[in-house]
Amino acid sequence: MGPLLLALVLFTTPFAEARALDPVPSQRADEAPSLLDEQDRQAYRALVEDLTDAALRDLVEPALFERADQLGLSLRHQGSFLELRPRAPALGAVGVLLLRTGPLQAEVVLAAPHPFDDLRTGTIAWLVFENAPVRALFVATQSRTASDRADPTRNPQSTLQILTEVLEERLEMPWFVQLHGFSPGTSAASAVVSGGSSSTPITILEDCADTLSAIVGGADVQTGRRVPQLAGLQNLQGNYLRDRAHFVHIELGRDLREELEANPHWCADLGESMVNMARTDKQHWGLR
Repeated sequence: MGPLLLALVLFTTPFAEARALDPVPSQRADEAPSLLDEQDRQAYRALVEDLTDAALRDLVEPALFERADQLGLSLRHQGSFLELRPRAPALGAVGVLLLRTGPLQAEVVLAAPHPFDDLRTGTIAWLVFENAPVRALFVATQSRTASDRADPTRNPQSTLQILTEVLEERLEMPWFVQLHGFSPGTSAASAVVSGGSSSTPITILEDCADTLSAIVGGADVQTGRRVPQLAGLQNLQGNYLRDRAHFVHIELGRDLREELEANPHWCADLGESMVNMARTDKQHWGLR
């Protein structure tokens, strides 16, 4: 291919196709400020509100890309995915947000708040999102140990909390699911499913635990009632969603995380099961 033709191809190829989507950050932004300032926080909230509406309508206006760029973020639209990630180093700790566009059978929001601390949870969350009709995915870009304000599940000013508030308002009967990890010796169980301090019914949590166990070949999956030290009772999003939406907090042991990462079809089945349970719950209340 000649230089002129190559230049023409590069010029006419959409930026969205330049690289495959992968929200799992390769480097942690621990040097960046853990929180946005008030002005940027308000701008970020407004942008996420409009991106959510755009995803629901499957109509992405060019102005959204300009607003993201002005804020120091990169917005891409590839296929049925919208990806919002940090561009400016000062905003490195904002995290990565993916939204699936168009109508879905149910609204499930997935998060990996500690991908650098609970290893493999970021990759597992991406495999779930990529292979199942989940609406949104958040993956943190900073370790929770980077500063005393870095843990997005503990700080009410975190971008994860902003996303939680916006998506709870904008989506119809959403389910919020967080993936975490625990170290050997914490529990003999392979995984623990809880609702944190939310009001998610124990019957739903037990169904989630049984379903996860079946997906991964009969591993020992308990609920937070049996393993209270892993019940996520201090989780800010679980507390915020009390009486607002269902919240499912999944703690994965190290061995199970390794197996899930190695078996993308398990991740797909986990995502599909969450969507199906959310859809059934929605239909129970007479919504379609």
